[in-house]
Amino acid sequence: MPVHDLDEDILAHILLISDIYTILSFARVNKSFRRLALSKHLWLSLVLDLSSRYFIPDAHGIHDCTTSQLIAKMVGSFQAGSIFVARLGSGNIQCCEVLTGNEVWTHAPKNGSFSSWEVEMLHDGHTAIFVFHDPLPIGLRQEFLIVQVDLTTGHSNELCHLEFNTDAGLFYSPIISGDLLALGLTMGRERMIVVVNWRERKYAVFASEYSDASPNNYMTLVAGHIILAAVAHEPPHDLRILVYILHSMASRWRSLEELFHNTGLPAEEIRIRPEDISPIMVERLEHNGRVFTDPYPRVVMRLYANPIRHDAYKLIVYASDSVRSRTNIFKQTFGEASRPVFFTYALNVGAGIFS
Repeated sequence: MPVHDLDEDILAHILLISDIYTILSFARVNKSFRRLALSKHLWLSLVLDLSSRYFIPDAHGIHDCTTSQLIAKMVGSFQAGSIFVARLGSGNIQCCEVLTGNEVWTHAPKNGSFSSWEVEMLHDGHTAIFVFHDPLPIGLRQEFLIVQVDLTTGHSNELCHLEFNTDAGLFYSPIISGDLLALGLTMGRERMIVVVNWRERKYAVFASEYSDASPNNYMTLVAGHIILAAVAHEPPHDLRILVYILHSMASRWRSLEELFHNTGLPAEEIRIRPEDISPIMVERLEHNGRVFTDPYPRVVMRLYANPIRHDAYKLIVYASDSVRSRTNIFKQTFGEASRPVFFTYALNVGAGIFS
């Protein structure tokens, strides 16, 4: 049966399982198809379906958008074209196009292997920012390299090269977002997180009481803000999620040159503690009346941008009372006091809303 002879309700069901570019092409066939393909009900259904499958973190208020706004945001969020993947293969970092398998860019470590690496994909869908941590022989300086890659051409550009004295402690587990780079720093039993604005050549230090102060787990960076998991200074020392705006830290930034030449950990008086700066948002981790008060909680945070709402994110937090509960998960013998909990928040940093 020709598609023109199908009932509108059947066509509507077909469009609901089509990708957005097929729908927009369908709208160009004739006026009748255009009316059907550009209906607000259709585009709302598409957005809500993506939200229900967690592709879009938060669809709150989406009903207020016009059809043209929905289409513009969807097209801007889900670009047609290639999908890329970065992986470690044969000792190198390889960026490949998923559909063709073609390698578009590769990076070899300076000293045979990487200690760690992270990547941030920019909103254009084809530009990636990599940070590489190359391990160096004992006695040499620790090196971090930030590289921008155009995945359509394979062209790369070194943005920043950082070297730290090994006497200043061990740097590890980098995360990157825009101009900000966060690094774990340890020496002996002391742990902290160093935040570097690599473009403006300055840094700040956050104190940490955790045995593992990995920024991969306890900190996320987003659009002029720092999100930190920390234990409250005052009793009952409950676990909280704090959102700081970078402007509030203006007096705490220091010249990066100072950090390059350090021969020990940053001085105690320059380390930022949760109570030193007023956060714009505070969320106490509490579930069914239970508050996390373990002095050494296990926390993992992951942040996902909402592709159709500016400054909106989904924040997922894994929290457990102690390392013991991770073992108990596999034994399935944990009690209520040690049960790990996943918290999911809709976060709007522009409006200062946690929900």
